[in-house]
Amino acid sequence: MPSQIHDSHTSVKFKWTLTEFSKLGCNHESGHFALGNLRWKLHIYPKGDNNTHSHFSLFLIPVDKTKLPYVEFSVCSITSHSGHKHNFKNLVKKHQLTHDRNRVGWSALMSLHDLHTHYVQHDTVTIEIKVTCRTREARA
Repeated sequence: MPSQIHDSHTSVKFKWTLTEFSKLGCNHESGHFALGNLRWKLHIYPKGDNNTHSHFSLFLIPVDKTKLPYVEFSVCSITSHSGHKHNFKNLVKKHQLTHDRNRVGWSALMSLHDLHTHYVQHDTVTIEIKVTCRTREARA
């Protein structure tokens, strides 16, 4: 019997609380988190990336650069220490990762002014994201 190719979708939410936010350098990475058999990390530019020095930047990066799936990456919320929350609706990036483009995200997610005025309180902020991966697998 010939095998058939099936798409498989897997999702995970990841919450990252950053303490001592003011002491972070030009860029910072989260710990690894798993989605199925893939491992991921978030990469932020707390003071803006090379393109935008006035905005907070956030990217999703696979830990293993040999496994590059189609990914849907969304930011759910940014929350202050006191519970002030900004929910992002319909803020989704859909991208087939490749060796040349092996990250997905936003150079200008939020202005640094808004981030520091409303969300970084007591030098702490929490980011919640959702990642969905589509992989193709053969089934008999």
